[in-house]
Amino acid sequence: MGTERRPPPAWAELTAALPSDTSPERVALFSAALSGAQRRAGVRALNVEVPPSADQGPEVESNPPHAAVQLLELLLAGNLGKPAVAQPLLQHWFLQCAHSGAVVPHELLVKVLDQATDQPELQPQVTSLLGQRGVWLGSQRERWAWAAERVDGTDVGLITAPRGDEEPETFAVLSADERDGVLRRLRAADPAAGRRLVLAVLSGLDAASRARLVRALAVGLGPDDEDLLEAALDDRSKSVRNAAIALLDGLAGSARAARLAGQLDGLTSQTGRLRPTLTVSFPAPIEGEQLRDLPSDGGRHSRIEAAWLVTMVAGAPLAWWEQRLAQGPEQILGGRFEPPAELLDGWTRAAVAEGNVAWARALLPHRISRDLICLSGDVPPAVLAEHLRDDGGATGRSDLLAALPPPWTSAISTVVVRWLRRHRHLGAVIGSYESILVAGLNVDAVPALESWLARIDKTKEPSVHRSLRHVIHLISTRTSITEAFS
Repeated sequence: MGTERRPPPAWAELTAALPSDTSPERVALFSAALSGAQRRAGVRALNVEVPPSADQGPEVESNPPHAAVQLLELLLAGNLGKPAVAQPLLQHWFLQCAHSGAVVPHELLVKVLDQATDQPELQPQVTSLLGQRGVWLGSQRERWAWAAERVDGTDVGLITAPRGDEEPETFAVLSADERDGVLRRLRAADPAAGRRLVLAVLSGLDAASRARLVRALAVGLGPDDEDLLEAALDDRSKSVRNAAIALLDGLAGSARAARLAGQLDGLTSQTGRLRPTLTVSFPAPIEGEQLRDLPSDGGRHSRIEAAWLVTMVAGAPLAWWEQRLAQGPEQILGGRFEPPAELLDGWTRAAVAEGNVAWARALLPHRISRDLICLSGDVPPAVLAEHLRDDGGATGRSDLLAALPPPWTSAISTVVVRWLRRHRHLGAVIGSYESILVAGLNVDAVPALESWLARIDKTKEPSVHRSLRHVIHLISTRTSITEAFS
């Protein structure tokens, strides 16, 4: 009953009647019996008002329109399909609710909290829509605790106790997942405090835990972390060294970046005056101190020299290439020069690590990936069509389409629908595309989907017919959500 964790609330009428040594279990049972009798007699529950927090002042909260609330009830009840397919519609509902300045209606707070607890992807959107009552509810149940915390980790509502898990002695004995959560929360609020905490406990942990803590430093990563990461390059564990190298790739001004650029300078040449051609040679065998900058490649490249070259290119600043070749990324990648796979691998890793949007966009015609798409923000329709054509419909590209930020433009939607119609094995994989299509397809694509649906023989392609019909219905529901809030 939970009485071993905290005393149960006793009804005022019982306070004087029960002996002082009554056990918590008996207090809970007596309270339940009395409340049950009063409820049967018709006594209504008290309305408990949650006072606004002192620093925020009174907060005026508005409810969504009635039609929007009805649609949310349908989504939460599971009447529009399995959770994975309905999730994009929930996200769309929460986004429209945020834009309207409303909060989740009180009568649906419990269902929304449960849904977002089971689907953590919804939590960033839901947190700002719960209102004061939702925050208070989050503090009342352990599994809803995420709702009682701001995104940046500071406490709100009724949870005001200091966090002992940020003390080195307590932090060191937490589970690996708990340490990750504490460190990420602390780094988001105060990167320096997070770094000090890692330094205090790092040497006493096993290799796997050390590697996880180093990777968690990605939150709030900055130049001040360089000394810690440089020291990690000398760690006896390969996983720790590789974790440090991955983060150092994102510090273009670090000493390691300068070292790798210096090594690349001797391997890079440019020939031809009218049409310059870039040539990058594989490095000679590397020994001694230089090896600390180069991790094991994990078998992805058959030649160790190729692995070294990829790591050098990934770790050197992208600005160094622009200065060395006196060209921007579009000129470097857009000419007659066909970059070898090692350069493309290295440049892709460097662009993602540095967050360089210009390089990400220049790389997309040569190398498409979820990280590059997310970084560039979009992908030209012609480039997407070319990469989908390379797949040939043999394996499916759900990961690629899932990386496209929804909602898609009409042009992107047209490319995707045309590719799906050519997919040779669509019946076997169409189910994996439903949630992606519901989230991404522009409403302008519905006529093309309906025309395609009319031509399908549902006796020969039942799965395709069923999925297309479902997608069309859910896209219409998404439009209804938008209209309900407008």
